[in-house]
Amino acid sequence: MSIVDRLFGGSSVDVEELEEDDTPEEVPEPSDDLVKKLDRLAYNLFGGYFEGQKENYAGYRKKINQARMEVGFDMYLSRITLYSIITGVVGALIGILIATVLAAAGVFEEITLQVTLPPAAAGIVTEYAHLIAGFFIMVVMTALLGGITGGILYYIPSFKAGERKREIDATLPSAVTFMYALSRGGMNIIEVMEKLAEADDVYGEVANEFDMMLRDMDYFGNDLRIALRNTSEMTPSENMSDFLDDLLSVIDSGGEMTPFLLNKSQQYHEVRKQDQKGFLDTLALMSESYVTAFVAAPLFIIIIMTIMSVMGGAEMMQLYAIIYLVLPIASLGFAFVIDIISTGGDAATKQLEREREVFDIEELERVAAQSDDDRIDDLVQARKMQSFKDFARDPLQGIKENPLLSLAFTTPLAIILFATMILSGAAEPSIDAMLEDPIWTTIALAIIPMMTMVVPLSVFHEIKTRREKKIIRELPETLKKLSSANETGMTLDESLLLVSETSSGVLSQELKKVHNEIQWGSSLNDALISFANRLKIPRLSRTIKLLTKANESSGDVQGVLEVAARDVDSAYKLDRERFQNMIIYTVIIIISFLVFLFVIIILDNQFLGEMAAAEGENGGPDDLEGAGGGGGAGAMDMSDIPIDQYRMVFFHAGVIQAFCSGLVAGQMGEDDLLSGLKYAIVMTFIAVLVFLFI
Repeated sequence: MSIVDRLFGGSSVDVEELEEDDTPEEVPEPSDDLVKKLDRLAYNLFGGYFEGQKENYAGYRKKINQARMEVGFDMYLSRITLYSIITGVVGALIGILIATVLAAAGVFEEITLQVTLPPAAAGIVTEYAHLIAGFFIMVVMTALLGGITGGILYYIPSFKAGERKREIDATLPSAVTFMYALSRGGMNIIEVMEKLAEADDVYGEVANEFDMMLRDMDYFGNDLRIALRNTSEMTPSENMSDFLDDLLSVIDSGGEMTPFLLNKSQQYHEVRKQDQKGFLDTLALMSESYVTAFVAAPLFIIIIMTIMSVMGGAEMMQLYAIIYLVLPIASLGFAFVIDIISTGGDAATKQLEREREVFDIEELERVAAQSDDDRIDDLVQARKMQSFKDFARDPLQGIKENPLLSLAFTTPLAIILFATMILSGAAEPSIDAMLEDPIWTTIALAIIPMMTMVVPLSVFHEIKTRREKKIIRELPETLKKLSSANETGMTLDESLLLVSETSSGVLSQELKKVHNEIQWGSSLNDALISFANRLKIPRLSRTIKLLTKANESSGDVQGVLEVAARDVDSAYKLDRERFQNMIIYTVIIIISFLVFLFVIIILDNQFLGEMAAAEGENGGPDDLEGAGGGGGAGAMDMSDIPIDQYRMVFFHAGVIQAFCSGLVAGQMGEDDLLSGLKYAIVMTFIAVLVFLFI
């Protein structure tokens, strides 16, 4: 079918040229040719060896298949070997270059002069020092680069298989509910599997596993039992394997499929509840660990280092490393670990596929340039005008949908503010200026530019998040109303109109848009898909996918609506329970930060303030010596204590702890790092105000 036909649903216009251009000729990239040549060379050199070691690499071969990498194990291992050798040779050349530069600088001679050896051995070492050191550096660089390359490539299949396992485990409960709803609507198991395989835009890797089963039957002639067994043995997810084994048992025994899927759906719901309980218990332990390791421990170290400074044994570099490196890196790493072990949240979904293809403006302009059909030109102009109207109506719509886009505008603004502070002389980017006035210099050069970026990001993220939470909160009740209306004999379209008119809130407004699209000639499924793609909420996308598949297969969606309402209601209750438990840990993090800030202020005002006053009253080292009884052992020279450095470090420690603790609080309390920005911003302002006025 031509592009014009797809745009307008049929046309008598001759568009043979457009049909020829519809699929542009793919020009192979030079890089692809190079990769193929290297793969061919690698297989010629090492493929025979790895092919003969098939038994020894059975586990690795399975891992490659689980990762769905379109390459044989012998080819992939040959590639690893060749790439490791190539990078090893590069490392050797780099090592030789480094050794040559060091030898020219005389580094090797300085090293040998510090080594005590017998005269004969010393002469040999001195004469061949550059060769020995160069050879050592070359070997180290060869092993380093070659080993890193080989290790990374060797681990890639395991990493990809692990990613697929996590996605399958996260999506499987919803996929089973999807299967149950369609089975309840009258589909047999093969039809259900086909619908699930087509829903890869929502169910991701689970849909891909079922698609592989269908291809196993279509292309290799295997029956359903063999396809299920093959996939069960090959999938990286134990949960998926257990489900397929149970499904195979039901098929072998001739049992009813719908009750089995209902039982599995309920079972996975209970499993999710148990997983969430275990996660909350783990989170409690991690919260205590964070307070101990990243709040109390740095505070203890700062106190000890301050006391040691008075005694004359402090090393500021250690304190710098803890405050400026260990604290922020460890805090972000801690938040990352929480995100990895988290069992909540919805897996991201792609844009749902529409029955009727929608072309963007660039594609339409290309088609219009090659066609004499005036309708395409009219459509291009209408699309441009609509885009302009949408932008004029809400210029921030794109940023509201994706808050990270705000950084494209705020980052240049932050850079301009930073440069303005320096060029105007308001702040000087130097150590002396930082020591002289750490609060204002830090505010001008770091806090103001940083807040310029993160405050808009946090605002737009919170707007988006709160809107999504409202929709998720309204979704279960809306589905129940749709089910009740559909049960009375109304069509789904009529039910949508009735619910939108009798409800209030964000979701009812969106349902009115769905009804309006249908009134303007769009199909029900396309209108629902546009609705899901417009909101981009994974849970809603799964529900819409379920409704559209049921509608296009039988048109009887009453039972499907009941299942969908029960599923989203259960998920919403889990979300509420999770939030109520996790918010406690947010409070714990905030309180621990306030304690940290209180102790830092006491140290700054009382301890350092008293030392600075003592230094000023004694008038310097000479007066101190006299006060100590003619230079006795009890005298302390206050001028040796880097008070300015400690004041700077105390302020920076408070600000860094505020921002990092805010991010961790958001990750713990709301399972979202960006949600922690609001806490980080408020806590940072608190830290700055406390140091300014207390």
